[in-house]
Amino acid sequence: MKLERPSTRHSPHASPFEPPSGHTVGSSPENPEPPSGTTSDFDDHGCVQVIVNLTSHAYAALQRTGQLTRDTRTDTINRALVIYESVERMIDQGGGSVEWIARDGSPRRIQVAC
Repeated sequence: MKLERPSTRHSPHASPFEPPSGHTVGSSPENPEPPSGTTSDFDDHGCVQVIVNLTSHAYAALQRTGQLTRDTRTDTINRALVIYESVERMIDQGGGSVEWIARDGSPRRIQVAC
């Protein structure tokens, strides 16, 4: 899995972490259809509103991440959930790695072993 920060946003309501072309909200390459019974939950922008309770630790992480990236809370939480799902999928499949390029240009990797 490679992490890439989107360079532009298309509208104030569009998530910078849109599903790949040809996939709908809630879909994945393994499951191209959204979970049954959920399509009516999404608004005209492809979003669904949820209320969450964050621990003080999670809220502090959300604040720090927002300061680092200048992303909205919504964008930060959306990105975190996509990354979390990918890590869980790697664990379920026996492991894997996440790669990114650090600010100094050096490659970095997190290995997920099970």
